[in-house]
Amino acid sequence: MQKINPLYFGYIIAFMSVLTNSSVYILSKLAFREVDLLIFGFYWFGFGLIWNMMNVSGAAFRKRLKPMNKSNFTILTIIVVLESIATYFFFTALIKTPNPGVVVFLGSLSPVFVTILAVGLLGERFNTAELIGILLSLAGALIISVDGIENLRTIFVNGNGQMIVSAIFYALATIIIKKNIRIIDVSVVTMNRSLVLFLISLVIILTQHLSVSVSPFTFRVLLAGSVLGPFFTVYLLYSSLRYIGASNTAVVSSARNVFVLLAAWMVFGTLPLKLQLIGGAISITGILLLSAARSRLVWIRRINSLKLSKG
Repeated sequence: MQKINPLYFGYIIAFMSVLTNSSVYILSKLAFREVDLLIFGFYWFGFGLIWNMMNVSGAAFRKRLKPMNKSNFTILTIIVVLESIATYFFFTALIKTPNPGVVVFLGSLSPVFVTILAVGLLGERFNTAELIGILLSLAGALIISVDGIENLRTIFVNGNGQMIVSAIFYALATIIIKKNIRIIDVSVVTMNRSLVLFLISLVIILTQHLSVSVSPFTFRVLLAGSVLGPFFTVYLLYSSLRYIGASNTAVVSSARNVFVLLAAWMVFGTLPLKLQLIGGAISITGILLLSAARSRLVWIRRINSLKLSKG
C-alpha cells in the first residue's frame, strides 16, 4: 500500500484543525450565553484534560515519549504558560465581542506576529513581499479594531485588544514549539495546558463557593467543545508543524475565517460591519502574501541545499 506524501498529510491535518477550530468559536460563544469564564473553564478544560489523559495513557504514546530532562521541562513550562495566557485572552475576547466573526479576523494575525518574532528571536530577515504582507495585515487589524483614532482607548473594551494580545502569545508559543517539535510532544503540551487552566478555574470556584450547575443544553455544548477545542484543535494544529511549515499552516488556517463567518450568520444571525469586513479582507490578503513569500523562501533554501549537496 502506497504511503501518503508527508506534505499532503500535513495539509490534511492542518485543514482538519481549521474545521475543529471553527466550531470552537461558535460553541464557546453559545456556552457564554449562560456561563461565565470560570464555569466555562471548569467544564471545557476539565473534560479536555480527560480526553488528553486518555490519549497519553496508551502504550504507543509512552513508547515514543522522549525522556523529560530539566531543559525539556523548562521549555514545556514556558510553552504551557504562553498557551494558557493566550487562551485566557482569546476567550475573554469572545465574551466581549458580540460577533465571533470579528474575533476570527484578529485571531488570524498570529502568523504575522510569528514572522515578526522570528526576525527578533531567530535572526531572520524580511523581504519586500513579507514586509508588505505584514503592513497590510496590521492595517486591516487596525480597521477592524477601531472606528477612528478617537476610539483607540476602547480597543480593550470591545474585546479586540484582548484578541491581539492572544495572537501575540500564540505566536510566541508557536515559535518555541516549532523550534523544539522533535523533543516536546504536542500531546504533553495540550494535556498540561488543559490541566493548568482547569486547576485555575477549580481553585477560584472553590475559594469563592461558586455553583457549577448548568443547563443540559449548555452541558452538551461544553462537552462537544472540550473534544474539539482543548484536544483536537491544538493537537492537530501543532502536529501539522511536523510536516509543513508554520507559514503553510497559516495559509490553510485562513479558511477558518470563512467557516466562522458562515456559522455565525447561521447560528446567531450576525455578520461583521462593512468596515470590519473590509479590514478583514485586507488583513487576510496580507497574511496570504506573507505566507506565500515565506513558502517561496523555504523552497529556494531547499533547492540551494540540494545544489550544494550535489556539488
